[in-house]
Amino acid sequence: MHGLNYENGRHCFTRAAGTAAAWHRLGGETPADASLDVWMQNAGMDFTILKRTSECVLADGTRVRAETENSQGEKIDQHSLLVHSRSHKVLDQVGSSYVVHQPREIAETFRHLCASNGFTMDTMGVLDGGRRYWGLASNTAYDKIGRNKEDVIKPYLLLASGCGMATTGQLTTVRVVCQNTLHMSLSSKDDTAIVKQRHTGVYSMRQMAEGLGVEAAFEVHMDTLNRMAVEKVEPRFVTNLCLDLFATPDQRKQHGDELRAYPTRTINNVQKIYDLFNGEARGSFSDQQGTKIQLLNSITEFVDHHQSRKGRAGSDRDSKATNAIFFGAGAKAKKEAFERLAIAA
Repeated sequence: MHGLNYENGRHCFTRAAGTAAAWHRLGGETPADASLDVWMQNAGMDFTILKRTSECVLADGTRVRAETENSQGEKIDQHSLLVHSRSHKVLDQVGSSYVVHQPREIAETFRHLCASNGFTMDTMGVLDGGRRYWGLASNTAYDKIGRNKEDVIKPYLLLASGCGMATTGQLTTVRVVCQNTLHMSLSSKDDTAIVKQRHTGVYSMRQMAEGLGVEAAFEVHMDTLNRMAVEKVEPRFVTNLCLDLFATPDQRKQHGDELRAYPTRTINNVQKIYDLFNGEARGSFSDQQGTKIQLLNSITEFVDHHQSRKGRAGSDRDSKATNAIFFGAGAKAKKEAFERLAIAA
């Protein structure tokens, strides 16, 4: 499962030289201190998105253009096409007021943060034919959960943009021992670790960099994780949280907390998370058994590596699954799990 764009005989992905293989060992390596142009070229991210008028030619040769009238009676474009500059493929159809946030604009933010905040490039790539592009940078700072010298937490910065999604900067952390990504959110009412810029205006690198508040966010996040590492959870809490995350609202209303009444797929999902929670998850430590951090780790691993997804096998399903984990239902489930566990921490 990867959903990486495949162009000119290679996958559009690269990782820092010397780091652990990722994304099924696809793509290549780039020196972490290489120039931004080299990173973008190796990641296949050195393209632009062209905004073109939505037109078509009918069978009789008539050219039709999607237009409408504004309040002054002037003819204006009703729709526009977003086109990949290199493949010439149409990526999306948008309103005429849509503002493109180009891949280079996103990459320039990394150049700024790497120079001023101790980040180094980690990965960069393109998904879904060019509809999504992202970069991930790691920070030289790190910390440990509690007194466990093996449980190292590293801060990362994810920047992503593309068609149909707001440009998003998100601070996240990775447990090095298992490579599971933990969503970095400070509380259910505090999204200071996530900054979004919609395509209603031009992209602002300054607004993105200032909005993330790197150092303060990481300190608060580590404080929350340390408290979660010593707080135990009851089996009923595990079941209820899993059902809230992976059962539908109608199922919750109909069956309540009676797990046996749910569809087989839901029961199996909950059981798998229980198995991970009881020691099968990667990065399980005996001193964290039964704690909130262990439950969070189990849910994260389930979403990223075990959850089944609908659709025919192949690149289309791979792409949809990747988008769900990064930006959709999977990301939402991990975010909600962190927030629910952090509230009482």
